[in-house]
Amino acid sequence: MPRKITSFCRRILLENYTTRGERMITNLSDSVFVIGTGISSNSVLVCGKKVCILIDTTLFPEKARKIEEFAREMLKKEIVAVFNTHYHPDHTFGNEIFGRIIAHSLTKESLSKMDEEYMERIGVKVSIKLPSETFSDRGLYRFGDITVEAVHLGGHTPDSSIFILKNEKIVVCGDLLTTGIHAEIVTDSDLSMWISALEEIEKTGAHYCVPGHGRVGTLQDVKEMKDYIAKILRLKKGNIPHSELLRDPNFLSREHPELLEWGIENIIR
Repeated sequence: MPRKITSFCRRILLENYTTRGERMITNLSDSVFVIGTGISSNSVLVCGKKVCILIDTTLFPEKARKIEEFAREMLKKEIVAVFNTHYHPDHTFGNEIFGRIIAHSLTKESLSKMDEEYMERIGVKVSIKLPSETFSDRGLYRFGDITVEAVHLGGHTPDSSIFILKNEKIVVCGDLLTTGIHAEIVTDSDLSMWISALEEIEKTGAHYCVPGHGRVGTLQDVKEMKDYIAKILRLKKGNIPHSELLRDPNFLSREHPELLEWGIENIIR
């Protein structure tokens, strides 16, 4: 299982990442840190010998800045590039403090449509920073000894992408995967494509699968998410009643049931 961060780094980071008393900093190798707090979105800091990259920047620029400060002051390394798994605010609004932002072209398109009315509606004030570089189906990026493969899959949102750290046998899944909590099914989710995306993640053979929300998982968690989405799709098609979800351990074991009810409303309305 993932190792907790070393005591020195844990002390520094835990002082900066506390939300409602929940704290979680996990390192999956000597160079990969997963930063998340309970239901909040996960960020992944990948550090090579000379530089770092960051995948997803959280909802809050101040939290993203803490990550940047940790890399610069504690590790003595600069975050030279940021990747976004998809356009949702809790994965992109920390973009504003970084320079080089890389994402799928649809992520950039969706972020560009977030006007003042949208910002007022969600009650968050930030400066939207668009990706400076985009990819289409796939992209391969190297930063010294760090290699990242970007793969566009869609499903959770049309722009949903994963990032594969082949050397580390880690795949960063964004909200295509959640562990311990219900999935966030939104109005532009495509459930059939989502299932196909999870099948592609399974093919990576990764040892660790970093979800958009929740604890770091494995390919078993990806399988369970695939079964979860498949059952939601059957519900949408009218093949099973809602009560069947309430008897399924794959649903009963997940926290925040309000997400499930909200998701069902989004796809059946």
